[in-house]
Amino acid sequence: MFASHDPGGANILYHIIKIFRNNKNYKIELALLGPAKKLIKISGWNIKRIRLHKKKTPGFPNEISTSKTYIRQLLSQKKYDFIFLSTSYNSNLERLILKFGLKNGIRCFSFIDFWSNYKLRFKYNNSFYFPEIIFTTDKKMTDDLTKLKLPVKVIQCGNPHLISFYNKYKGRKIDNPISKIRFFSENIHHYFPEQKFNEFNLVKQLLSELDKSDRKLNFIIRPHPMEDRKIWLNFIKEYGKYYNNIDINIEVKNIKTILGEDFIAIGISSMALMETSVCGIPTFSYQSVIPFKYLNHISLERYGIRKLKDKSEISMILNSSAEKCVNCVQDYKQIILSNINMN
Repeated sequence: MFASHDPGGANILYHIIKIFRNNKNYKIELALLGPAKKLIKISGWNIKRIRLHKKKTPGFPNEISTSKTYIRQLLSQKKYDFIFLSTSYNSNLERLILKFGLKNGIRCFSFIDFWSNYKLRFKYNNSFYFPEIIFTTDKKMTDDLTKLKLPVKVIQCGNPHLISFYNKYKGRKIDNPISKIRFFSENIHHYFPEQKFNEFNLVKQLLSELDKSDRKLNFIIRPHPMEDRKIWLNFIKEYGKYYNNIDINIEVKNIKTILGEDFIAIGISSMALMETSVCGIPTFSYQSVIPFKYLNHISLERYGIRKLKDKSEISMILNSSAEKCVNCVQDYKQIILSNINMN
């Protein structure tokens, strides 16, 4: 069984599933919810999708959970040899499968793809359930988990998702000035509704600076996979009329369909910034107005992402040639590869 809800873990599991697809020695069952259900579009004669019971996650209406009773029955009636899981933070899917998988003597393995709340990802109610092995995607994650001294083996496996992007686009060149900017939303409002600062305030600040440019710009907002697109449509309707030099629109395309295009990528610490950076796209993290530490977990420089700490640096990007812009990430290539390479 492969089980996942969140997009980051789903991207990693997808590459593991490919290894077993159409292999006569294995039968594969996929337990997928939320963004993972949309991202893992893979078929094979030995692959079956489990129809899970779905319910809303309390406090997080855009995230999907499942039934404890259903998962308990599923894992007691069927014998799986291995279970591979991602590690969602709000959905209960992976926690329930891990709990009842261990209870039924099934070997369980988890993949962590982000740098926060490590231990809490394995807590259900008031108990912790740890897999046989936790696989990490880079050294920082490995070091962080090792320091926690959890009762579990930790293995750094690299990031097959990012490696696939790097191999496809390595050596790319961007020759023309860039007039297209993509903002990758962080979904702050979803997780921290009480915070006055959120992705909408950030975009307003970005747009006010970008509008000072002499060039016509195309500013494209890419909502987080767990964001409600309607909120951004209302935002554009309300604020889009105030900017003279900027054409603002929204897109919901899969990132794989846009990586071949020339654009500047801006966000805070979205995983999408890692994807654009390893593809040679000029990628920046706008840090000037971040009031709390949650958004600083990614070691941005390790992935070739340059921090913008002041408004004036936005103008610097626009006034640079595309070649100079790309050089911002070229200097990091060896560091990037040392982080994402697989063992």
